[in-house]
Amino acid sequence: MWRELPLPSRPCPHGVNIPKNFRIWNDLAMYGNEEITRQNYFKYLPEAERADKCKACGKCEKVCPQSLSIRENLKQVQKEMEALKNK
Repeated sequence: MWRELPLPSRPCPHGVNIPKNFRIWNDLAMYGNEEITRQNYFKYLPEAERADKCKACGKCEKVCPQSLSIRENLKQVQKEMEALKNK
Protein backbone atom coordinates (compact mmCIF):
# COMPACT_ATOMS: atom_id res chain seq x y z
CA MET A 1 0.00 0.00 0.00
CA TRP A 2 1.20 3.49 -0.82
CA ARG A 3 2.22 5.62 2.17
CA GLU A 4 2.25 9.34 1.51
CA LEU A 5 5.10 11.32 3.05
CA PRO A 6 4.12 14.54 4.80
CA LEU A 7 5.16 17.68 2.89
CA PRO A 8 8.14 18.65 5.11
CA SER A 9 9.61 15.14 4.64
CA ARG A 10 9.61 15.28 0.86
CA PRO A 11 13.01 15.88 -0.73
CA CYS A 12 11.80 18.41 -3.34
CA PRO A 13 11.71 22.03 -2.19
CA HIS A 14 9.45 22.86 -5.15
CA GLY A 15 6.72 20.38 -4.22
CA VAL A 16 7.30 17.66 -6.82
CA ASN A 17 6.09 14.38 -5.38
CA ILE A 18 9.03 12.31 -6.58
CA PRO A 19 7.94 8.95 -5.12
CA LYS A 20 4.43 9.21 -6.56
CA ASN A 21 5.72 10.28 -10.01
CA PHE A 22 8.09 7.31 -10.03
CA ARG A 23 5.38 4.91 -8.82
CA ILE A 24 3.05 5.92 -11.65
CA TRP A 25 5.90 5.65 -14.17
CA ASN A 26 6.98 2.25 -12.83
CA ASP A 27 3.41 0.96 -12.93
CA LEU A 28 3.21 1.93 -16.60
CA ALA A 29 6.44 0.05 -17.30
CA MET A 30 5.33 -3.02 -15.34
CA TYR A 31 1.68 -3.28 -16.39
CA GLY A 32 1.43 -1.21 -19.57
CA ASN A 33 -2.04 0.08 -18.73
CA GLU A 34 -2.05 3.48 -20.38
CA GLU A 35 -5.59 4.46 -19.35
CA ILE A 36 -4.96 3.84 -15.65
CA THR A 37 -1.64 5.65 -15.94
CA ARG A 38 -3.35 8.66 -17.55
CA GLN A 39 -5.90 8.75 -14.72
CA ASN A 40 -3.30 8.36 -11.98
CA TYR A 41 -1.11 11.09 -13.39
CA PHE A 42 -3.53 13.65 -14.83
CA LYS A 43 -6.55 13.13 -12.58
CA TYR A 44 -5.25 11.98 -9.19
CA LEU A 45 -1.77 13.51 -8.97
CA PRO A 46 -2.13 17.22 -8.19
CA GLU A 47 -0.69 19.40 -10.94
CA ALA A 48 1.70 21.09 -8.48
CA GLU A 49 3.29 17.70 -7.71
CA ARG A 50 3.88 16.53 -11.30
CA ALA A 51 7.26 15.91 -12.94
CA ASP A 52 7.04 19.01 -15.13
CA LYS A 53 7.27 21.18 -12.01
CA CYS A 54 10.87 20.04 -11.42
CA LYS A 55 13.24 23.02 -11.42
CA ALA A 56 16.31 20.74 -11.83
CA CYS A 57 17.92 22.24 -8.72
CA GLY A 58 19.43 18.88 -7.71
CA LYS A 59 18.58 19.11 -4.00
CA CYS A 60 16.66 15.83 -4.19
CA GLU A 61 19.66 13.98 -5.63
CA LYS A 62 21.87 15.14 -2.77
CA VAL A 63 19.63 13.37 -0.25
CA CYS A 64 18.58 10.37 -2.36
CA PRO A 65 19.52 7.17 -0.50
CA GLN A 66 19.62 5.27 -3.82
CA SER A 67 21.76 7.82 -5.68
CA LEU A 68 19.21 8.02 -8.49
CA SER A 69 19.44 10.50 -11.35
CA ILE A 70 16.15 12.03 -10.26
CA ARG A 71 16.29 15.07 -12.54
CA GLU A 72 16.85 12.95 -15.65
CA ASN A 73 14.22 10.44 -14.58
CA LEU A 74 11.65 13.20 -13.98
CA LYS A 75 12.35 14.53 -17.49
CA GLN A 76 11.58 11.06 -18.83
CA VAL A 77 8.42 10.81 -16.72
CA GLN A 78 7.28 14.14 -18.12
CA LYS A 79 8.03 13.07 -21.69
CA GLU A 80 6.17 9.76 -21.37
CA MET A 81 3.17 11.27 -19.60
CA GLU A 82 2.83 14.00 -22.24
CA ALA A 83 2.96 11.32 -24.95
CA LEU A 84 0.14 9.45 -23.16
CA LYS A 85 -1.89 12.63 -22.79
CA ASN A 86 -1.73 13.23 -26.53
CA LYS A 87 -2.78 9.69 -27.54
